[in-house]
Amino acid sequence: MSENYVDLGIDLAKHIGFDFAHYDAARLPKLSPEDDAKWYAKFYYKGRTELPESMIHCVQPGVYMDPQNAILPGAGGIDKLMEPGLIPGDNGYCLLPNGCGYAAVRSELPGVTLEMNNWYKKLRMVDKLGYMIWYPGSHYSELNGICHEDIGLGLERNDVESPANIKNLGFSCHPAQKDPMFLALVGGNGWWNNQEYPEIKPRAMTLFHYIRKLPDGNGIEFRTHIYVGMFAENGQAVKKQNIQPEICLEATRKMAEHAIYERENVCSFLPELFEKMQDVDLTPKGEVKESWVMETAPSA
Repeated sequence: MSENYVDLGIDLAKHIGFDFAHYDAARLPKLSPEDDAKWYAKFYYKGRTELPESMIHCVQPGVYMDPQNAILPGAGGIDKLMEPGLIPGDNGYCLLPNGCGYAAVRSELPGVTLEMNNWYKKLRMVDKLGYMIWYPGSHYSELNGICHEDIGLGLERNDVESPANIKNLGFSCHPAQKDPMFLALVGGNGWWNNQEYPEIKPRAMTLFHYIRKLPDGNGIEFRTHIYVGMFAENGQAVKKQNIQPEICLEATRKMAEHAIYERENVCSFLPELFEKMQDVDLTPKGEVKESWVMETAPSA
């Protein structure tokens, strides 16, 4: 492996943000009086959602996945996502031979539908509180393709450069042709820019969700995949940075832990939120740009 690393300027002992491992109710950013008065502010204050032991174990420091199981762009690898059940490479994180980071999380969301998920995406784009309750203390805002959140390295801004879609990921066919449980694919290639620590340089990352129906029909499954230091472009994994190993591994691990929490926490409130608010007018004021474009099965 080349040792021509990019020094992102991250000090792991100093740059500690707000994440699952550092949740502190006293450090929650204060809501505006208007948001604090909304009935669903209760989800912001309800406390940390605990993660399943089996899930949290696979993203502990030093618990690495075998890089040979990594599912990478290109028909030789990405097509594995069309297979049913738990597959190698589904849960965990590691450093790849090319120096980039890989992480994957498979989450089951019983009681949640794709309709709910898509409705919630619209809510987050027009209501800041809608985004903040998804990960209290870590999520700040999502608007016009830009997210502000903290995965544990301080407040960061994610600027999407291009989609991580069927073409860029290199599927050999539309997933719906081989996977009867396929519902949607959504994701993007982008740069994470630290807003809290100016000395930290931007890092490249691809994140996408492969969404399927649960076998019993009562919910959906997210297969979330993360590539740190590279993009999915034209059916290939294209290396953008060769980040120093300890930093690449920790940023990858934190993203995986973050993704687990997002999925588990949304299950705790989305069914109730959707039931009470599904008829609320979510028409944005002014032009709104979607951060990622979702590709769905023909009947979805």
